[in-house]
Amino acid sequence: MEKILIKGAGDLASGIAWRLQRAGFPIIMTEIEKPLTVRLTVSYSNAVYENEVNIEGIKGKLVNSYQEAQEVIAQDKIAVIVDENADIAKEYKPDIIIDAIMAKKNINTKIDDAPIVIAVGPGFTAKKDCDYVIETKRGHFLGKVIEDGSAIKNTGVPGNIGGYTVERIIRANGEGVFKSVAKIGDFVKKGDIVAYVDDREITALIDGIVRGMLHDGIVVTDKMKCGDIDPRAEQSHCFSISDKSRAIGGGALEAVLYGLKNLRKQGKKMITIKAFWQKVQTQLKANNPVILAMVMEKKGSAPRGVGAHMLILSDGSTVDTIGGGPLEYLAIQEAKQNLKNGKSIVQTFSLNNATAGEYGMVCGGQLTVALYCLQQKDLVQVEKALTLINTKNKIVLNLSWQNENFDFKVYDLAESFALKEKLTKKSLLQMDTTNQSGQYLEIMKQSPRVYLFGGGYVAQEVAKLLPNLEFEYIVLEERSEFAKKELFPDAKRIVVVDYADFSKQVEIKNSDYVIVVTNGHTKDTLVLESLLKNPPAYIGVIGSRHKKIHVENYLAEKGFSEDLIKQIIMPIGLDIKAETPSEIAISIVAQLIQKRAQ
Repeated sequence: MEKILIKGAGDLASGIAWRLQRAGFPIIMTEIEKPLTVRLTVSYSNAVYENEVNIEGIKGKLVNSYQEAQEVIAQDKIAVIVDENADIAKEYKPDIIIDAIMAKKNINTKIDDAPIVIAVGPGFTAKKDCDYVIETKRGHFLGKVIEDGSAIKNTGVPGNIGGYTVERIIRANGEGVFKSVAKIGDFVKKGDIVAYVDDREITALIDGIVRGMLHDGIVVTDKMKCGDIDPRAEQSHCFSISDKSRAIGGGALEAVLYGLKNLRKQGKKMITIKAFWQKVQTQLKANNPVILAMVMEKKGSAPRGVGAHMLILSDGSTVDTIGGGPLEYLAIQEAKQNLKNGKSIVQTFSLNNATAGEYGMVCGGQLTVALYCLQQKDLVQVEKALTLINTKNKIVLNLSWQNENFDFKVYDLAESFALKEKLTKKSLLQMDTTNQSGQYLEIMKQSPRVYLFGGGYVAQEVAKLLPNLEFEYIVLEERSEFAKKELFPDAKRIVVVDYADFSKQVEIKNSDYVIVVTNGHTKDTLVLESLLKNPPAYIGVIGSRHKKIHVENYLAEKGFSEDLIKQIIMPIGLDIKAETPSEIAISIVAQLIQKRAQ
């Protein structure tokens, strides 16, 4: 089940957590050192004071570390941690983040913090700094999931309960230390002393039951909310989740499930290049035009660089990303308008330093983006791209325009001498703003196939990383006990081979990458002898510098030239002082990414 991190653990956040945990989602909640929650009996923030709380059968427990949080979650409880900046997200890596701090403004939440980001209440804009916003204002729209836009602005007037608004709130009468007299669940009359700030009395403004009260010892400021009186005087309401909280919790559950459906259905965020173009193909076959957003030029600190692609579909949903944040938001809004009339444009989106600061970015940036409207007439080019992807050929995207006339073509780089001469880098942009014309050429990023020789611990750790980075891999192993699907669930093929004669079973092309991590030096050299007869684009071999000398001498004696031998990278991976199999795997895959980018 997908992991959820909820920022804030007050009563509304707790209603969300309760509902999601009931639905089976593992939950970690973050809080400040001294929570200012008043509805303590129905808030998991109370675990900060009481260590463990039980809200309608679901327990929340205070933890001090991620390890403790894991243990609590395993016990079917909600983990609560004092972590004002939600730093635990770095270890937890949640699939969904819900900002339920209720600060009435966005403090530090960004749309790319997790695959799905949900915000509760005013201060957020869906599709700009989060994916969905949950309405919190009492009334007809309470709990509504907002997919585009913001919640109703905070009026400063509490919701009407039993005919009372501001009168039902217990507020501090100056600065000082708070001390309650009445407890949650007590019946009080108008004029009764319910609390003190230092030695100053706070009295009830209405008859009713104390539904909320700040924890004793909190230093308060003048007019600060310290409690809540419910004129309906139903004692059970003090110890059960409110109607408002349940409605908001239902909205959050809807947003989570809807978001997950969209991720599965649309492949939002980063997807493989093949899946990206298959999505285009499906849409065009159904006669649904889509906008292809292509970053052609980048200046400043814009999130992603040249070659980033995104689709904007006719229903307003997106596939992949050009970086998230406000620049992407602006591009999407423009694309939606263009979809209505089948229009294509080239536009520059800018964010100055002052505006960037408002969004929590370090500095501003600028993206020049082509928003090309792909239609049925482009289906031939899209299917050509898919054919070239399947054959692992290098693909060139060519977009040219003159005024409002655009032309989109796909080429096989290997078949075009002119393009090879022109494209000395990964992309080329030529623009004539005076004549409103231009051409953009891009060698589309396509990951090579990776061959893993060996199925041991390092290979297994490497295999875990490759799929998320768009690397397809094949495993070759002599030992059948290490050539198992459960060890390499994402492998395109797993082949039991004789290392001395593997070429009879697989054909390794000169565009492929090879990682040699067998269970012995002798076997490594057998593999290398075969590989150097028709070298792939990358050969990395695990081993020490002493082993490197031995292997190089052996291959030289076998008649291989110095230039050929120098193509072997040994020790494999970037030098990050890696020691464990997991660390070594990271160094190896990082080197593959580096090689791919060259």
